[in-house]
Amino acid sequence: MIIKASELESFSMKATDGQLGKIDDIYFEAKTFNVRYLVGNTRTWMFGGKVLLHPESFRATDLHEKHISVQLTKEMIKNSPKPSDDGPITSDFEDRLFTHYGWHVARPMAGHGPIESHPTGQRPIPLAPVIDDLPTEKDEDEQLRKEDSNPLRSVDETRGYTVHSKEGKIGKVEDMLVCPETWKVKYVEIDMEQEQESRLVAIESITELNVFDQAITIDVDKDMVRESPTFEDTIISKKTVAAIYEHYRQ
Repeated sequence: MIIKASELESFSMKATDGQLGKIDDIYFEAKTFNVRYLVGNTRTWMFGGKVLLHPESFRATDLHEKHISVQLTKEMIKNSPKPSDDGPITSDFEDRLFTHYGWHVARPMAGHGPIESHPTGQRPIPLAPVIDDLPTEKDEDEQLRKEDSNPLRSVDETRGYTVHSKEGKIGKVEDMLVCPETWKVKYVEIDMEQEQESRLVAIESITELNVFDQAITIDVDKDMVRESPTFEDTIISKKTVAAIYEHYRQ
């Protein structure tokens, strides 16, 4: 089962003791494309209600009722650490978040996947703990590398990124498609230039996700993408997924 992120963002979330609110965004790991958090908008019942929920807390996804059941109480969510509205998700914040909820899934650091380019300094470098042990420039570079080894990216912000194939620009990111059984981004939907219908490419074909240039590069020919199977529904059938797989393996 594969679903468009835009459709998933129309779902509501339910705690064990009542409604939580809607899904505002999806944060995924830039290298693995695993969904790390759903961003919940709980402002209907909680002031400043932006919360991050890891898939470990999800109990079930109901496609017909369009909601996700969460194995947490509203009080626990209300008391959880809250992310900054404009700052990055730091490792310190995630440590506090995982400790609060008792989540057992380790936050991955390094991962395999496309090269991910981004502006320098998106993650803060901790201050030196003692004055006679100041970090060298090499130490700071190493710390930044560790912090940014698998940064989070927003599906909402990725929409509109330019997509480049081997021949050059072929279109823009229309959406991303997620598997709610594995909680992994599986496909990128491309709004192709001079084409009436969008096309899908698997995330395995992505060689670079460049935040600075707001661009994605894929290792696929333009004609191969243009001739791929089309789709219309927001939930992609197994038949369509199989057809897309067979097309690209040629």
